[in-house]
Amino acid sequence: MKYPAFICVTLLLASCATTEQPAQSASRTRKAYVAGEPVPIMTARLPELVPGALPPRVRYHFADDDMVNRLAERLKIGLSSADASLYGDIVMVQPGAWSRLKNTMSLDSTDASNLSMLDLKSGLNGGLAGGLQGRVFRSKHAMDLLSAEIPKRLHEDGGFQVRALRTTEMAKWWIYIALDIEEPTFVIESAGGHYRFIVALLKEKIFSIDELNGLPGEG
Repeated sequence: MKYPAFICVTLLLASCATTEQPAQSASRTRKAYVAGEPVPIMTARLPELVPGALPPRVRYHFADDDMVNRLAERLKIGLSSADASLYGDIVMVQPGAWSRLKNTMSLDSTDASNLSMLDLKSGLNGGLAGGLQGRVFRSKHAMDLLSAEIPKRLHEDGGFQVRALRTTEMAKWWIYIALDIEEPTFVIESAGGHYRFIVALLKEKIFSIDELNGLPGEG
């Protein structure tokens, strides 16, 4: 299958690569579901945590309902209290999130490294779009800033809810990651609709964060 996507052109920290390996291992042990295929029955989930129908090309790995419910509640509590322990030792702040946060976060080279990617979305039509920038956060100072800034923005926009990805959101986001979507992954949407942060958890900690409204395109 041909995957349009970002291609990472910056070598990430060795520690970041190590952090991602368990997620890759999980993808091999849990079935990847695709559009049109019967998905697991999710009667034990809260309704807002049931994802939308899978769009074409997206591959999706479901987690246990109890885990999804529990981690969604942990996110609600942790974001409400700006709890820095929600975040892992390394967090990949993807381009959509970084485009929304960069003007209010003062970081230096000891806090974060560049995450540079080529947007190949227009490559579907034979073109190549410009690169988009993210950051790999790796210091306590960076995590403290992140853990304070996101709740502040959510509060200013009327509060938030934690929910699953909708069909249109999966279709948009997949173009920029070109990877399987693996639960536990949640959307944190502000009440006013200005923010739709996508957070992926590894070992019950946030290790990746993106923001749909900060990415080009509809969805």
